Amino acid sequence: MRKFLLLLFCTALLHCVSSEARACTCSVEVMFPGETEAQRIERDKRRIKDALSEARAVFSGKILKIKRGIPTDADAAPPVQVTFKVSKVWKNVKTEKVIVMTDRDIYGMCGMPFEVGESYLVYACEWKEADGLGTGQCTRTIEMSLAEDDLKVSGEGKALKRAKR
Repeated sequence: MRKFLLLLFCTALLHCVSSEARACTCSVEVMFPGETEAQRIERDKRRIKDALSEARAVFSGKILKIKRGIPTDADAAPPVQVTFKVSKVWKNVKTEKVIVMTDRDIYGMCGMPFEVGESYLVYACEWKEADGLGTGQCTRTIEMSLAEDDLKVSGEGKALKRAKR
């Protein structure tokens, strides 16, 4: 009986620890063993160029609104709809406002922890479920205050062309 209780306790403890320890699994190492700083910088430059090439749209913008879906029995963690006011464009954005979907940033999902009023450099992919754009932690999407390396490689972007009235 004592062994059974100990086993039950250990199983419960393991479950608690593992449910708290889940995290997005797409993170990359900052530096590989034996890699020099110059090699890391060149690797990062290639990643930035690849991300720009592979993204469906790339832009910078300020978050105007975040709409979180209401959990249901069918979808305990519905995606989040984020509305941006576009500042600069690198690729495939023609409107002043863009809606981007992301998963929630919970339970090991790789959604972006966006905040209203903050500005981001967004690398968006196709979001099939919503017929639009999506992003997450596995893309290079980053707060503008941290995007210095990306801007050095990809340039400052272009101002969005406003329609004449």
